[in-house]
Amino acid sequence: MDIILDIDVQGAKKIKQQIALHNMPFPVYIFILPPSLKVSEERIRSRGGDSPKAISERLENARAEIRDAVYYDYLIINDGLEDAFERLKSIITAEKSRSERMMEKVKAVYKEII
Repeated sequence: MDIILDIDVQGAKKIKQQIALHNMPFPVYIFILPPSLKVSEERIRSRGGDSPKAISERLENARAEIRDAVYYDYLIINDGLEDAFERLKSIITAEKSRSERMMEKVKAVYKEII
């Protein structure tokens, strides 16, 4: 079963801590970035409703979160929705085929060998 959570960096850190404490299966962490901070600012402004101060705070938060991208398993730059979505699907497909995720199924199919 695939579960996708859209969470911020702080939420991802909390999940990593909980998983480490409870010896749970490791999830895959994917960080989706805007093409640039300028594009991010344009997207925020185009939505309307945010004050200049709120926009400034959101951009500063984005800078801080981007610095934490190095702690993720995969990075996707969202410079086009279709391309970003295809990359996400490719990551999910590849992760499902990792040997440690497939070994039980392989053992069941090849029980006379393994």
